[in-house]
Parts: sequence; structure tokens; C-alpha cells
Amino acid sequence: MEYFKAGFGIVTEADSVTENSGLFLAHYIMDKKDAKGMSAYLEKMQRAKLPSGLYMRSFHHTKRSVSHDEISGMIASSYVYQTLHHRIIWEQLKENWGAYPAVVVNWTDKLPYNPANYYAWGSYAGSKWSKMFFPFYLVNMYITMNKPKGEVSSKLIYNLELNKMPITRLNTFLKNLYEKKMIEMYGANYKMEMRKVYFGREKPEFPLLQE
Repeated sequence: MEYFKAGFGIVTEADSVTENSGLFLAHYIMDKKDAKGMSAYLEKMQRAKLPSGLYMRSFHHTKRSVSHDEISGMIASSYVYQTLHHRIIWEQLKENWGAYPAVVVNWTDKLPYNPANYYAWGSYAGSKWSKMFFPFYLVNMYITMNKPKGEVSSKLIYNLELNKMPITRLNTFLKNLYEKKMIEMYGANYKMEMRKVYFGREKPEFPLLQE
């Protein structure tokens, strides 16, 4: 199977149009930072762009609102490849008072996200205002780190966000705190151990299961 799908990112065996295709691509980019990842990311973003300038999950997901996971994936990927998307998305979030109404399914899609998210997103965009949201991020991360061993989805999101986040004292503190807990829970190769849980139904050749 070809896991890289044009306009999506990375799809799975079970879901060839997965709504998390951009998020999975972002995880790959954190690992590889190669030309294949960059090409897939740029095509995804180009095809997902609306006349308003906002970005959908993908060109396919015209009736699915944009989750905070996907925004994290878009912003982190952009930062790695030093495109303008992470700064553009941060400005769009500010213009929409913390919301990201690229696709509005119901009224909640016009509301702000959990305030913790703005710390990571703003940090990638170089915003001084992001520090206002540090306490929320720390509390949310602490709650996530202490979830049962079998619950890995949100832990992987923190791994994605902290992986390439600009180096500051606060970010170094967060990363060290996170890594210490994950090593205690899953071992030195904690990232792959969590992926094995999350992508347990995928074949060994799935890109995010490659060492």
C-alpha cells in the first residue's frame, strides 16, 4: 500500500481518507525531515487552502472542522521546513479570537480552543503572548502524562509539539519533564512503544512504525 496520499499526507490501511492524515504526516516529518515529507506537506497545504486563506484538514474534508491536533501538525511541520504557514495560521487564530473556522459544522467551531494549545502554537510562531498560556499547557500536559499506559493519543501529540519547539528555558523544562515520565512509563524508546499501541493494527511497513 502507498501510505503517502496526494493532498492528504499519510493515510492508514484501515482508513484511506483519514481525517488525521496531516497529523500523521507531521509525526513523520519530525522523524525524517526529508524531501518526501516536504513535498507531501506543501501539496496538502496548497490544496487545503480556502479563498479565505484558512486551511481545511485536507481538500477532501469539506464537512469536517479543523481539530487542535491538525493545527499542531500544520504548525509544527511548517516550522521544521521554515515555510510561512505556522505564522499565517497563528495570525488567523488571533484574527478569529482563538477559533479556526475553516469549516463550520456547528456553532462550537466558532469558539476558541483549549487555552493550553496557544502556548505551543504561539511558541512556534515566536509570539511573546504565548507565555500567558504556559500554566494551562503545563497542567494539561501533566494530566495527559498521568493517563493509563494504554492511552497514548494525547501523549503522542505532546511528543509532536515538544519535539522541535524553539529552545527556551520553559520549553526545555517541559520537554525534560515529559521525557522523564514517558521513559518511566514506556522505556527509553517511548515514542515507538506508544506508536505500536496507537497503530497496532497497521502493518510493519507503515511509515510511523519504522525505526
